[in-house]
Amino acid sequence: MCDVKKITILDDKRSHWVVGGPLGMQLEWDSELTEDIPEKLLRWQSVGKADVKSVGHVEFAPSSAGDGTEVKVSLKYVPPGGRLGLAVARFFGDNPSREVAGCLLLFKDLMETGHGGTGARLPDAA
Repeated sequence: MCDVKKITILDDKRSHWVVGGPLGMQLEWDSELTEDIPEKLLRWQSVGKADVKSVGHVEFAPSSAGDGTEVKVSLKYVPPGGRLGLAVARFFGDNPSREVAGCLLLFKDLMETGHGGTGARLPDAA
């Protein structure tokens, strides 16, 4: 997610997320890691009182060409205001599917080049 403002690790399974939302809103929720298979799969869900109820996973697999890693993201969520909130967000230009795809491209660029389109850079190796 490109609009992540802050992630606070609460313990080995839970984290607290703060992200920018439509119209300058700030959204927060706690997320719980429900499955972690190193180098293969991360699965999570929001827990407790959440501005955004969500469930999702990220899968990692060797590319078919054998020269990299394929990353697949699945995300289901209920935004603030439900369907009406989603309609309002889309009216103002927010499109979560397009945002996730764009963020994955920025992440790909960051991993392959050491810097992303946002100016972010990977830390130097120690």
